[in-house]
Amino acid sequence: MAGICAEQQIPLLIATSVGAWACDYWTAAVFAASNNWYTKGYLNAIQYVNYVNIPSWVVASMIGALSSANKAKNYGLIDPPRIIGVDTVSALTASIGVAAGKVIYKWFPKIQPEAKGGFRIC
Repeated sequence: MAGICAEQQIPLLIATSVGAWACDYWTAAVFAASNNWYTKGYLNAIQYVNYVNIPSWVVASMIGALSSANKAKNYGLIDPPRIIGVDTVSALTASIGVAAGKVIYKWFPKIQPEAKGGFRIC
């Protein structure tokens, strides 16, 4: 209904699908205390801290998916038929990598108070 062609819709649909899946996955992971994310020490022991971070992890998954969802269309001079599988695999790999990196390595900006009473993002 937005008037965009199927080629432009595919990355958006992939990112939306990845976002829905990631939301379900991280919600289940946060509420399962015996999960490897907790036992390996990647998630905070305080459950609500992890729950608050779920939107950030979902967005990271969607950004990872969008960064790769459209890469397979640049084939060079000869343009073979579009195969959706190539886009999907690269998008899923990127979404998993970005979200896992955000959780494992704590890749997110930290808000620090400033001396003047404001805040800055580091």
